Order: sequence, then C-alpha cells, then structure tokens
Amino acid sequence: MATVSFFHVGSTTSIAPGVTLHWWWNNAPTQRVFAFSVDTIMSLTIPPQPGSAATIEITRVEYWDKYNSPSFEKEVHFWIKNTGTIAASFNVHMAQISD
Repeated sequence: MATVSFFHVGSTTSIAPGVTLHWWWNNAPTQRVFAFSVDTIMSLTIPPQPGSAATIEITRVEYWDKYNSPSFEKEVHFWIKNTGTIAASFNVHMAQISD
C-alpha cells in the first residue's frame, strides 16, 4: 500500500526579483514520487506599490545519482526563482509517495 508523507523543507525571509536559489537533499531514498510546493509571502513592513506581485516559482526538480568513490549518493535538487516584481519570502514543502 502506498504511503504519502508531507514535509516542511524550509523558509527564506527574502529573495529579490529575478534571483534563483538552489537546495538539495543528500542521501535521498529511491523509488519515491516527489512533489514540491511553495507558499509566497509578501512583506507588508514596507507597503508594496499597488499592482506589485510576489511570485515564486519552482523552476526545476532533479534526481541525481552521484558517484562518490567508492559509493553512490542519491540527491534530490530543486531550484526556486522569484518571478515577481518585489522581494518576497516563502515556505517550501515536499510531499513524497512511497510504496
């Protein structure tokens, strides 16, 4: 029977427009389905201009099998980019389905 797990991966307090951040998970398990989601948070300490948008996008997710002699290491990598018009904070979440 399949099992679904949900994890809060991390938070960032501010990322400028156009900036991409990269994270990875070392020793990731095999035979899983991974899905990432992001919650965007617009800062109201300095009120944004009307029409401003806090938009964060997960641009890429990759599963790596790296050879680190004498063994292999499995890694899940993901990239997050601020595609909005103002700096924004965000929370990243990951779900995995395993058999």
